[in-house]
Amino acid sequence: MQLLRICAYIRLVDGEAPTQWVVLVARVPPQSSQHRDAVLRELRDVGALSLDEDIWAVPDTPVFADGIQRALGITDLAEGEAAMWRVGGHERADSARFRIMFTAARESDWAEFIAECDRFASELDRLARKARFRPADLEERTRRLDVLRSRHHDLQTRDAFGASAAGQAARQVTRCVRRLEECRSQAVAYLRASNADAEGGRA
Repeated sequence: MQLLRICAYIRLVDGEAPTQWVVLVARVPPQSSQHRDAVLRELRDVGALSLDEDIWAVPDTPVFADGIQRALGITDLAEGEAAMWRVGGHERADSARFRIMFTAARESDWAEFIAECDRFASELDRLARKARFRPADLEERTRRLDVLRSRHHDLQTRDAFGASAAGQAARQVTRCVRRLEECRSQAVAYLRASNADAEGGRA
C-alpha cells in the first residue's frame, strides 16, 4: 500500500499526545465517479495536501475538520474505504517537509488569486476610462468583488503557516475595493451631469 511508504517517515501519536497533522485515505469505487469528484472537491476546497492518489494531509487544527468530515461522509456514502490518522514527524525535519509542501500549495493558491484580482482591477480601469456607467455594470462588478472577498477569506483560513504571498493578496483586495468605490463615485458624477444636461435642454 502506498500509505506504508509515507508512514515510514511519520509515527502515529497515541492518545491525547500533541499532534501536528491529519493523514486521510479516502478511496471511492471507480464506478462512483460522481462521489469521487465530490471527495476531491471537498479536499481541494479545504486546501488538503495531496501526498499520493487517495492520500491527503492537513494540519491538525479545527479549521480543516469540517472539510475532512464531509469527505469521509461522501466516501462512506459511496461505499468506499476511508481511514484517518493523527500523526507527527519522527524527526523535526519530517514535519517541516509537510509544512513546506503545504505552504507551497498555498503560495500557488495565492498566486492564482492575485492574478484574478489583477484582472478585476484592470477591468475597473477600463470601465473608468470610458467615463460612462450603467447600473448593471457596477452591480456585476460588486457581485464579483463579493466573490473575491469571500475567496480571500477562505484562503486566509486555510493558510495555516502564513505563505509569503498573503500580504500581497490582502493589498490587492484593498486595491480592488478602492477602485470599485472610485468607479461608483464616477458613476454618481456622470448621472448628475447627465441629469443637469437634460434639465438644461428642457429649460
